[in-house]
Amino acid sequence: VYKRQGWSIGERLSACLIVDYEESMGVVADHHLDRWGLDLDEGMELAVANLDARTTEPLQLVSPGVYGSRWADDYDASRILLPRIMREVDVEGDTVAFCPLRGTLVITGSDETEVLGRTMDYAESTIGRPGSVSALPLRYRWPDWEPFEPAASHPTFARWCRLRTMEWANVYGGQRELLCRLHETRCEDVFVAAYTAVQHSDSGRISSYCVWTDGVEALLPRADDVFFTWGLEPDNVEGEHLKVPWKIVERTCADLMEASGDYPPRFRVRTFPDLSRLQAMHAASEPHSRA
Repeated sequence: VYKRQGWSIGERLSACLIVDYEESMGVVADHHLDRWGLDLDEGMELAVANLDARTTEPLQLVSPGVYGSRWADDYDASRILLPRIMREVDVEGDTVAFCPLRGTLVITGSDETEVLGRTMDYAESTIGRPGSVSALPLRYRWPDWEPFEPAASHPTFARWCRLRTMEWANVYGGQRELLCRLHETRCEDVFVAAYTAVQHSDSGRISSYCVWTDGVEALLPRADDVFFTWGLEPDNVEGEHLKVPWKIVERTCADLMEASGDYPPRFRVRTFPDLSRLQAMHAASEPHSRA
């Protein structure tokens, strides 16, 4: 079995070992490491040391509070693994990094609100482009990177919510196409639910939802909300609907949701919640709908 080897970075990134030949690149798998007598950490440490050795220039100051990569060698984003260059930046608040493209690394600060907002807008514009990595920001908390999730009171919170939803919509969309083809090839009757982004007309806020339909085996993405649909009949094509926040669904229906092992995460559902669970979720959701 071919397995890639690498380190996880935050929620969306993974650093993998690459052999860089003169005219091509190859991904290092576990059987390569076995042949070389190395484990994963030893291989990654050697690779990071090689990258550090070829990084002789610092990040470039683009404008006050924001730094950009300057190397243009397709390893710009990989330099997020080099703490040395992070120590050389001067930003307000915690160090925040964006790796939207393989050839782009942007560093700013959690309190550089104007720059941070503009960088989020730029990161969103790269979603789905060739060479895209992840638009989501990371915060450096020694010795690791973690997802940067601003508080609701932070000036960039609305932009971050939009960015996060659009990123996952793109990732889930690509995954859905592949899973639909796979199930069609295997003649499996499984509905691969869409991760749908929606903008609320009253607030302008963007959120996501998926649909869980009675009588349908499905793979649900992890969205902000779940729409339950039941009672579909020839004379009632609308059926009945209930919108429930994901956290409430997960708490109430955990035994009906089986993690599929896919990435991004999906949950296989075969049995629809009974009336008592629907009523319980409706009651628990009311405070959220009034918020």
